[in-house]
Amino acid sequence: MAIVVGKNVLESLTTGMYKDNRIIYREYIQNSSDAIDKAYEFGILEKGKSCIDIKVDNSSRKVTIKDNGTGVQAGRVYKVLGDIGKSEKDFKDQRGFRGIGRLGGLGYCDELKFITSYKGEENKTIATWDCKCLRYLLQPDVEPDKDLIQVVDEVSSIIQEPEPIDTHYFEVQLIGIVKGSSNLLDINEIKDYLSQVAPVPFNYQQFTNLKIINEYLEEHGVTPEEYNIYFENEPIYKPYRRKFLAGNKEKDFIEKIDFFKGYKENGQLHYIGWYGISELSGSIKDNNVSGIRVRKKNILIGDNYTLDPFFGNNPTYRRFNRWFVGELYVFDENLIPNARRDDFEENDAYFQLKESVEKFTREVLAKMPHEASKDRGYRKTIERSQTTIALIESEIDKGLTNSSKEKINKKIVQLDQDLKRIVTKSPQNTRSAQRENNLKKIEVQKEELKVKLENLKSNLEANGEYKVNRLPSSYSKEVRKVVREIFEVIDIVLPSGQAMELQEKILSRLEDKNPKEKD
Repeated sequence: MAIVVGKNVLESLTTGMYKDNRIIYREYIQNSSDAIDKAYEFGILEKGKSCIDIKVDNSSRKVTIKDNGTGVQAGRVYKVLGDIGKSEKDFKDQRGFRGIGRLGGLGYCDELKFITSYKGEENKTIATWDCKCLRYLLQPDVEPDKDLIQVVDEVSSIIQEPEPIDTHYFEVQLIGIVKGSSNLLDINEIKDYLSQVAPVPFNYQQFTNLKIINEYLEEHGVTPEEYNIYFENEPIYKPYRRKFLAGNKEKDFIEKIDFFKGYKENGQLHYIGWYGISELSGSIKDNNVSGIRVRKKNILIGDNYTLDPFFGNNPTYRRFNRWFVGELYVFDENLIPNARRDDFEENDAYFQLKESVEKFTREVLAKMPHEASKDRGYRKTIERSQTTIALIESEIDKGLTNSSKEKINKKIVQLDQDLKRIVTKSPQNTRSAQRENNLKKIEVQKEELKVKLENLKSNLEANGEYKVNRLPSSYSKEVRKVVREIFEVIDIVLPSGQAMELQEKILSRLEDKNPKEKD
């Protein structure tokens, strides 16, 4: 019995496939990257000379994506571009392998063209899809008996034209972008999107320390997979930079970059991750850089939310993913991006990756925002204490009254309590290296404040605050009150040195003269 594939399959493989129409850029770029890799392999393109050129023409509502990869041989164009859901690519080595990504543009333009030239051939091949006609034929009430093959034959055509024999390229033209997809022509939006998803270099001018990421990869035998992609003649770079907005409109910045990695049971490198060490002031406001993002062959898989489940089951912990800037490069050939490329297929390789990565994301990264919040509280306590001590020292220098001494004593008691709440001792294995350094600085500042507090207590005692307490308990409260008032008058009338000397003499006399003995 013959099986008939209905025409509506095409809608499922185009507009029905993707939630975000911008993904067509990613689909065509990954095909270009694969073609450039082949050109390197065949020796027809020098390493580092890759070029993927993207242009947008708003006047004609046209998008062009052209690469200098191998192109497609004329005799194979019909099969390569005509087969649907079938690809000769090896999923282990190449990015695009399902045979549907090239059809992504069908739902978003009136005409889709593939123009290609293969080195050594005298002609270029032009394959054209009439997308406007396709959308008409896909309506349920229009020629419902037509099957997929019949519809494809009606809306597609292939011609050849002369081309210089040494040229090699592949060009995609989306002509007449439909009204509902005008964002595909938005230069700023698409530039931001490409900077996040495409296999492009870091911008070292924005953040020099990013160099250590590629150096770290190379140290572990990984060659960074980067391509020269130009959008409107400007090079595209990843969006990472040192400063960004986080939390309640607070500026945060990356102090350093740290790494984590994992190996498979056979000793092969499984993944390498990097993340920026910052103050972790809160969720990062810039969606272009927030979240640790997954990349395979340097193409983004999913978005800045994809790794949220790796941080914990609780929504509170999941959101901590977007408190970080970073990437996770995966190398397992059995990790297969799903058709939408918003995540991986849930096979054994995926579950092994999740189990391994979660040991770090849940046990280290997910705890760091709480630690950072606690440390910020410690630093605020330190700063507040420093200010209070400075004010007390100023008051003592100006001269004290009995009432001011009592107020200062209360402040000292509070300072003692505040400093005791700063706990910098905890098991070393629960801390990040950065937090260890932060706590060491806080501990040093805490010890300095404790010394200052002791000095304040001595100064207050020298100024009479504690001298009255040295009197024997046989002296009544009334007598003690009178002595305090006398000491206060002495502090006001006499210079500090003379006041202290006189107070000490009075106190010694009263200590020697016990009221009970007198009676």
